[in-house]
Amino acid sequence: MANRKEQFEDIKVSISEGTDLTQYTFEDYRIYEDKEDLDVYASVTTVLDEIKVDKFLEMWKEKNGAEAVNQVLRRASESGTKVHNAIEILCEQRMNGEEPSIFLQDEFGRLNFLEIEWQGIMRFTDFFNTYVDEVIMNESRLKSKKLRIAGTVDNVYLLKDGRKIIADTKFANNLSDKYSAQTWAYREMYQEMYGERIDYRANLWLKAKTRGADKSGKKIQGDGWQLVFHEDDERDKIVFMAAHTLFFDRYRDKPLLPLHRIYPTKLTLI
Repeated sequence: MANRKEQFEDIKVSISEGTDLTQYTFEDYRIYEDKEDLDVYASVTTVLDEIKVDKFLEMWKEKNGAEAVNQVLRRASESGTKVHNAIEILCEQRMNGEEPSIFLQDEFGRLNFLEIEWQGIMRFTDFFNTYVDEVIMNESRLKSKKLRIAGTVDNVYLLKDGRKIIADTKFANNLSDKYSAQTWAYREMYQEMYGERIDYRANLWLKAKTRGADKSGKKIQGDGWQLVFHEDDERDKIVFMAAHTLFFDRYRDKPLLPLHRIYPTKLTLI
């Protein structure tokens, strides 16, 4: 097999090396490659893109224009990435036995984060300091040979009440129906790789409409954040496997490479 990096030399792609899996991210598509046997896996999020559920987004684009909406989405994506990166740093420090710290300003007094981003990080620290005992996994890559999928799970936590949980953090105004199916896939991959089933899975929602702790004590939440548990295993399995069937039907007898929107980064006249 040709070297994968050479194969994509003239294609716009972001390559992220991992311990066991290399991630290739294209314009609207992501795959993983196993470093040992060179098997290629479809990204969980790419598979779930087969399900188009955001009708509000399409209506918003029709009303305001696609370019204006895409600019807003890009800014939101950038903020979400900064919040995720900050959480990754904090959890990595915790796992390494350091004192986890992140700063609003750099050494020259310049802001490292926008206000809304700092609020998201504050909400995470509130959740973590109140409910988390240990970080078991942090931005870890998982795969399933059986399902031919791979993905990067945000975190696996051991909560102070003894529950082990797969948690995928979301910095969004609303939670998509696809997110619960995403956590189902992460759990299936984890179980296949480590032989252990994690009973609890959830989204840590950092833009929740909550105003404080749950007075009944039944929900894990705080001001502006909530740990949203997903318990309907059968429903989430059906949703993910429907997307899985649609995706792999298009790639029957084809390599797991993007079918659309692959642009060369250099054009030459001869």
